[in-house]
Amino acid sequence: RRAFPLRLLLWLLHALASLHERTYQFFADVLLAVFLPCLPGDPPNAVKVPSVRHPSNTKRVGELPPLPLQSIKALKNKFGVTVNDVLVAVITGAIQRYLTLRGEDPKRLSRVRGLFPFNIRKKTNPDEPPEFGNKFTFLPMPFPIQLATPVERLMECKRLCDQLKRSPAPALLTGIQAVGRAVIPYSVMEKITIDMLDKFTLVFTNVMGPQEPVHFFDREILRLMFYVPAIVGTILSLISYNNTFTLGLTTDPQAITDPKDFLQCFSDEFQALQAAAASYEGHSRRTRLGKGAYLRFFFTASLLLAVLAAWVV
Repeated sequence: RRAFPLRLLLWLLHALASLHERTYQFFADVLLAVFLPCLPGDPPNAVKVPSVRHPSNTKRVGELPPLPLQSIKALKNKFGVTVNDVLVAVITGAIQRYLTLRGEDPKRLSRVRGLFPFNIRKKTNPDEPPEFGNKFTFLPMPFPIQLATPVERLMECKRLCDQLKRSPAPALLTGIQAVGRAVIPYSVMEKITIDMLDKFTLVFTNVMGPQEPVHFFDREILRLMFYVPAIVGTILSLISYNNTFTLGLTTDPQAITDPKDFLQCFSDEFQALQAAAASYEGHSRRTRLGKGAYLRFFFTASLLLAVLAAWVV
């Protein structure tokens, strides 16, 4: 009973610190969206082309054999994450493995990031005719390649994905792009876009297809796959269809010379995550906050107490 007030106080401090952390992250995301074209790019690495402005005349493609979608959902359920969290984590591990294969130390790279298209289309009434056209914006995703184990990478990817879901960045970037297209000349807008693409290592996109067989002129479509032009040197195309999952890879030889090497790294990382799931016992549902969150909270609380004390006196 004596410990209850102390535990309640600690719980309140943790909740307030968490709230303050989210407020801090909100403004950090706003600044990121506004100044994204001005921020430094990823350092040179084995997955990134030297320059988006000078691509090779040839591209190379490859794909993995379809994987059962149920195997990804099993990992999702085991770790309490989403399918997208699992895919981002496996991509992260594949990048780490490929860099190591090419003789680079992932821990020495300050950042390796990817761009992914984020859907901004409004939900419509199913009875209304579908609206076509591209309605998405690119969002940055940092890959935590410095972390040592598949589970650590998965949990960090989950945190980053959850953070993006709460972020104001999609709406801000959409508005900034709309204003830019309206007031900035096309040639200048094109240069800004290319400069921004040049800052990132790769692009990845995940498309959810129909989960039942589709027929075309009474013939069943056995597989679906798509490839995206390698505008940044390396693009991962992920698609699910009929309870299977397929990964395609488009590369510029200046980055990944043989797509089979990277695809093998992806397969190895997926198997490593499955092996880790067999012995996974779970983490505490309560997330530990960093020292910075508590310091920012106590600094703000101290100011409020000082103002309150001055007002009372």
